[in-house]
Amino acid sequence: MRSTNQILSIAAVAMLTLGMTSCKNDAEKDQQEVVEATEEQAEATAEYENTKAADTSDYAVLKAGTKKLIADNEKRIAEIRVKANSETAENKAKFNAQIDKLEARNNELKQDLDQFGDKVDEKWDAFKARVDKSANDIKTDIDDYKREHNYN
Repeated sequence: MRSTNQILSIAAVAMLTLGMTSCKNDAEKDQQEVVEATEEQAEATAEYENTKAADTSDYAVLKAGTKKLIADNEKRIAEIRVKANSETAENKAKFNAQIDKLEARNNELKQDLDQFGDKVDEKWDAFKARVDKSANDIKTDIDDYKREHNYN
């Protein structure tokens, strides 16, 4: 009987240790995503500033500016995800679902921007308006999420 209790105790400690290691790995992964997003944000900002300074097309300026905004969003989303991981399991799941939606919309914006060159029949003004609206909507939703969850 005693050896069964010892085995169960050892198994419980092992499971607890694995669980804690898994949480730590998730936190480290999320922190790494923030670092990578910060680097991408700096690159996109530099590209945007260079594009603005050069005599380039409206599309090039819009694309560079929107890429910068996408990078800004990616960093903010990564930061929000880090904070969400400190929540209870129930809230973490709910918040991560919301974060996943923001991330998906940001990725859709990136794809739309990259695919414009393939849509020669699309009018520039309509494309620009759609990209601007999408970018502003995502930024507003991220701001609303941060305000709702007291993330500064």
